[in-house]
Amino acid sequence: MIPLAIRLLWMALLVWGAWGVRRRGWVGPGFTRGLSRLTLEVFFPCLVLTQIIKTVEAGTLHTVGALGLYAAGMLGVSGWLAALVHRHRHLAVDRRSFVYCAVMPNWIFLPLAIAGPLYGDPGVALVILFNIPMQILLWTVGVAYLHHALRGTRAFRDLVLNPGLLAALVGTGIGIFWKPDPGSAGWIESLFAIVARVGSVTVPVSLVVLGCQLEEAGELIGRSRGGHKDVVWLRLLGAPVVAMVLLLATALLTGWPASHDSRMVLYLIASMPVAVSAPVFLARYGREAGFAAQSVLRSTLVSMITVPALLLLFGSIDRLVMTWYSGQ
Repeated sequence: MIPLAIRLLWMALLVWGAWGVRRRGWVGPGFTRGLSRLTLEVFFPCLVLTQIIKTVEAGTLHTVGALGLYAAGMLGVSGWLAALVHRHRHLAVDRRSFVYCAVMPNWIFLPLAIAGPLYGDPGVALVILFNIPMQILLWTVGVAYLHHALRGTRAFRDLVLNPGLLAALVGTGIGIFWKPDPGSAGWIESLFAIVARVGSVTVPVSLVVLGCQLEEAGELIGRSRGGHKDVVWLRLLGAPVVAMVLLLATALLTGWPASHDSRMVLYLIASMPVAVSAPVFLARYGREAGFAAQSVLRSTLVSMITVPALLLLFGSIDRLVMTWYSGQ
């Protein structure tokens, strides 16, 4: 757990350093928007493209399909749990805003910052592949849930033109027919190396963006109506436990995911705090952005403690259960 603790400390320094810079007014909202757009439209697609090309294989589409079913099950069960908590606690916050924040983790940039050092390229590739069904679920089921219906073409356009998703599809097509040769000095390999170098800045830059976004989200907190404590613990404890149970049951019944590291990456994603895009997303569809902002701030801070604790606990449970099952 020492490598994870060091990684989390490095992440925290970047995030809260950027938060402090933004809070002091040394950079403005335009800086955050520009850097965020650059990350989403340039750095991240370059990372996705190169990682997919390196790791894509015959079973990739099968893996994406399995990840989609797992993601749908995880979101569905944790959403049902969140709805029960909302009704039982008689919370004043809008139910759909509450459920969305409880089930929607920061599934891409924060896990990327941890998965690489702990699980190498296969871990990074799995996080990127998980992004494909999550993007589809977000812009279809997620939009329909927040907006009561999937109205118009805007959500469909945002899905189809999503740079990360397009990069994954292009990378899959290229990776089936071509792999980079590290020993070659051809122009294609040189171009691939340049794109990979651009993509390598995705994680640190995304953490800087997160810190700036957290400060800007704080401006919305005054419009929150409470209930954020419930959603924080659901997001950081309830939803991860649901994910672990579903994933272990799937592994025991079907043999997927076969490796311990793959399951650990998926546990990692499930244990992430509320997606930092939640305030903007809820505001876009007429929900309670202030509640989302409070949930993002609190869950991100608390996750620095819960993520390593949950990974240690889930890793031990996973090994015990799989060892017991293999001995039956």
